[in-house]
Amino acid sequence: PQLLEVLINLLLKQTNVMKFDKRIADFLSTEPLYKKLETKVEIMSPYDFDDFGVKFYCSLEQSDQTHKLELYPSSSKAHYGSFRGDSPPEVLLNSETNQLHFIQHYKGICQSCKSHSLDVLIEVSTKESFYESGRMFTIRKLGQYPAHSIKPDNEFNNYLGEEDIEYYKKALMNLSHSYGIGAYAYLRKIVENEIIKLIKSVAELNFEHSQKLKALIEQHEKKHNIATLIDKSYEYLPESLKSLGVNPFKLLYGELSIGIHKLTDEDCLERATSLNDILKFVIKRIYEEKTEIVNIKKAIRKLNE
Repeated sequence: PQLLEVLINLLLKQTNVMKFDKRIADFLSTEPLYKKLETKVEIMSPYDFDDFGVKFYCSLEQSDQTHKLELYPSSSKAHYGSFRGDSPPEVLLNSETNQLHFIQHYKGICQSCKSHSLDVLIEVSTKESFYESGRMFTIRKLGQYPAHSIKPDNEFNNYLGEEDIEYYKKALMNLSHSYGIGAYAYLRKIVENEIIKLIKSVAELNFEHSQKLKALIEQHEKKHNIATLIDKSYEYLPESLKSLGVNPFKLLYGELSIGIHKLTDEDCLERATSLNDILKFVIKRIYEEKTEIVNIKKAIRKLNE
């Protein structure tokens, strides 16, 4: 009888555990604390994240590796009781509204080295009754240890000046804790300091239209009209930077004219995230183009030896 009960519980768990969802896995892996993800993927209980694979940085492998989440501590299973297939454990539902809510601690174990572990605190809730059709589930990551690394990518370390590297580290720290206003302010300061340098760096890449871009920069240095420089520069950018279909420098510079005091912290967080993505795109493309040119010049020298 005991063996039969164990088998039944295992079968129930296997048939009702939430189907793996890449959007949820990516959200838990990359998004900052407290940011919300709304999904229609049905989450029955904390058991749904048990054995769920999420990529986190493994300090032993020194790379991102899949970590399998496990309910922690194991005694929490006794709190939720036996897993039922037709509804969540009663302890997770509001007695009056039947809204689902739970906060659960998970231990993540690296599936590569089997040694590295981390801790994640996940909150799941519904605004409507769990039994209402079309309900949405809201997921938040409330805690993570070790925290996200705030080390800038190598391209940033090689490109930004010492002052702006410190600003960027502070921006990443604010982003990791969902402090939108702080992150947005630091990133805007970097754009203000670096926008001309970025355009000059592109002009130095020695591509088809680099001379025309250099001429635009010379005009700017005489007339000091940065808006004109940014608008006209798009025509002469290399294809790698035009692949967005819009002028990345105009996107970056446009943020400097937005009144930060008129934005909510949530608005600032969204804009800071987008600003960071565009800044990374531009700097990495410049770095890649420059590196490719250096490598080609080395190859030419070797052929001429």
